[in-house]
Amino acid sequence: MITNIDEFFSAQKLRTETREFPEHNFSATFREMSAKARINYRNIVSAMEDAPDQNERSMAAMVLLTIVDESGNPVYTPEREESLLNGSYEFLAALFDAAMSINGLDDKALKDAKKKLSETTNSDSPSDSAPPSA
Repeated sequence: MITNIDEFFSAQKLRTETREFPEHNFSATFREMSAKARINYRNIVSAMEDAPDQNERSMAAMVLLTIVDESGNPVYTPEREESLLNGSYEFLAALFDAAMSINGLDDKALKDAKKKLSETTNSDSPSDSAPPSA
């Protein structure tokens, strides 16, 4: 149990994992986006609202805000976004899937969340047994 404010802030560690992409001869360290990074992502996506390549650009932004360098800093820059967009869509999609997964936004995480919600909802509902008589 957390008993002081220092413990509270040190408990807020973001998940990090290294993923291998052997078909692209590449590996990267992905870190779950912080609240600040999610706000940044939302702002980036909002700014490209009417762009014809909005889907690909939002994928690249998510990837680059999730991949971190050796110091743990996100590697996002507009120039790197352009560079990633000029490469293989298959590579971008593979990186995007990994970014979605670590951020809990992939299909498995969504199914797990629905299952937990359903279990919570069902355990909070009245039982099927008859009410006690008065």
